Amino acid sequence: MEEGWHGVPLTVLLDIGEFGRGRVLTGQQSLGQRIVRSVTLLVWDSALSGLPLQKGEPPLLRQLQPDQLVLVDLATPAAVEDPIPILEQAAQSRCAALVFCPGVGVSVPSSWVRRAEALGLPLLELPADVKPVELMPLIMDELLQHEHALLYQVTSIQQRMTRQVLTGRGGQGIAEVLFSLLLRPVLLVDENAAILGQAGDWHRSPAWETLSNPERLHATIATLAERARRRHTLGGDPLPLTIGPVQLLLMPVMMDENVAGWFILDAEPAALDGNARLTLEQAATAAALEIDKQATARQVEWRLRASFLEDLLGHDMTSEALDARARRLGWDLSHKRAVMLVSWDSPELPSQLKRQVATAVERFVRTWRHQSLVLERETEVLVLPHLPEAADPQVAQDVLQNLARSLLEAWPPHLKNVPLVVAIGGVQSSLEEIEASYREAQRALIVRRRIGLRHPVVSFDEVRIYSFLERHLGDEEMMALFRRAIGPLVDYDAKHQTELVRTMEVYFDSNLRLQQAAERLFIHPNSLKYRLQRIRDILKTDPFTRQDHLHYYLATKLARLLQAGM
Repeated sequence: MEEGWHGVPLTVLLDIGEFGRGRVLTGQQSLGQRIVRSVTLLVWDSALSGLPLQKGEPPLLRQLQPDQLVLVDLATPAAVEDPIPILEQAAQSRCAALVFCPGVGVSVPSSWVRRAEALGLPLLELPADVKPVELMPLIMDELLQHEHALLYQVTSIQQRMTRQVLTGRGGQGIAEVLFSLLLRPVLLVDENAAILGQAGDWHRSPAWETLSNPERLHATIATLAERARRRHTLGGDPLPLTIGPVQLLLMPVMMDENVAGWFILDAEPAALDGNARLTLEQAATAAALEIDKQATARQVEWRLRASFLEDLLGHDMTSEALDARARRLGWDLSHKRAVMLVSWDSPELPSQLKRQVATAVERFVRTWRHQSLVLERETEVLVLPHLPEAADPQVAQDVLQNLARSLLEAWPPHLKNVPLVVAIGGVQSSLEEIEASYREAQRALIVRRRIGLRHPVVSFDEVRIYSFLERHLGDEEMMALFRRAIGPLVDYDAKHQTELVRTMEVYFDSNLRLQQAAERLFIHPNSLKYRLQRIRDILKTDPFTRQDHLHYYLATKLARLLQAGM
C-alpha cells in the first residue's frame, strides 16, 4: 500500500460519469488501494508523429507522477506493441491506473493486458463512444470536493492536536486524541524511548514489559532510526515493529531530518486507511511541536542548573541562600554532602550521545533516591546523591560505592559502548564544603588515569595518598627516604624485569593478608610467599614487621607515581 493517501480512491471515480460503462481489464484486486491525486490526458496519434512510440515517446510520458490517473486516447489504430512503454513507465511511476479510450475501430490487444497484469498496473477500457476530454470536468470536480473535505479534516485534526500542546496536556493529550480517532492503543515516546503519553489497554499486551522499559525499548527501536530518516526523505509507509509475538506499527516523529520520537500503535500497516494515515501525520506534527517545546524547556532548565552549579561550587553564597534558591527551583539540598562524577573514559562524545548518557544516569539515580540531583555538564554528569540523614562519613562512602557499582551494573545495553568512569569525592560535614568534594572527585579521575587504575569506580579516599605524595615529588628529603627504603628493590626490578615493588605495595594494601594479596596479584599464595622472601633478602630486612613499615608503604606509592611519570 503506497504512501500518500490524499485524493480520491479510484473505486469512487468508477461510480461517476461514463466510467460505469467501462470495464476493468486487469488489476481488479488493487483498485481499492489506488488513490488518484492528479489526472493526465495522454493523446497519441501515430499518424501525427509518424514514429513508433519506442523511438519517439511523447513528452507527457516523461511527466508521469505517482498516484496519477492517465487517460490514454488512441485516436487512430496503432501498432500492437506501441503502448507497451506507456505501461512500463506508468508502473514504474506508481500511477494509480491507465484508462484506455480506444476510439472507433481500435481495441486493446490482449498482449497489453498481459503486460499490465505482469507489472501490477490497473488497466481499464472505456467504450468507444466515450470522449476522455468529456470526463475531465467530472473527475476534477470529484477531486476538488475530496480535497476540500480533506482540508477541513486536516484543519480539524490539527486544531485538536495543537490544543493539547498549547493547554499543557502535551504528549498525553496527543496520545488520547489519537486513540479516540483511531480506536487503537497508542504510545508516544521520545528519542530515548521514555513514554510521553499513552492511551489504550497497553498493560494487557504481551509486549508491555518491553514497551514500558525505556532501556529495552530503545535497544529495540534504535536500529530503525536510520531507516526512518531514509523513508522520511524518500516517502514510504510507517515501519512495522515486532516485539515477541506482537505485531505493532512504528511511526517516526521527525524534526528536520532527525527522529525526535515515535508513535507506537497496536496495529498493522494494512489496517490503516487513508484517514488513519492522515490522522497519524497530523499527530506526528503536533508531537514534534511538543517535543521541541520540551527541548526548549530543558535548555532553560539546563542554564538554570548550570548557573546554580557555579554558585554551589563557588564561595559566593551562604548555605541558607543556596537552600532558598534551590527551593525556588524545586530542588532539595538537604543531605547533599558529597559529589559523584560520571565521566566517559574515551575521546569526545557526540552531543546526542552525551544527552543519552545524562538521561540514563538521571533516570537511575532518581529511581534510587528521587531527591538526588543530576546536573549535565560538557565533559561529565555531576550527581549530588541524597545521603541517609544519620550516616557518618564511612557509611556514606559505602552508600556511594554501592550506588556507583549498581549504576554500572544496570547500565543500558544500547550505551554499553560508552566506557564510563565514576569518581567519588569525600563526604563533607556541610553543604558549604561541597566544593571540596567536587574538587576531590575531579582529582580522583586525574590520578586514576595517571597511575593506570583499571576499576571504573574510584573514590578520592583510594587515591588520596598519591595526591599527597605528588606534591612532594621535588622534595629531596622525600626522595632520599624513597631510595633508602626500597632503592635496591627498584634496581632489582629494573634489571630482572620483575614486579617485587608492585608485590610489596599490594601486600601492604591487603593489610598483610596473604590470600587476599595473592588473589589481587593473580598468583598462587605459595608464589607470593616466595616473592615476599625475595623482598626480605634484597632489602636485608623484613619491611613488614618493622615499626617503621609506614616508610616502606609510602615508598611503594611513590614508586607508582614515578613510574607513571607524574
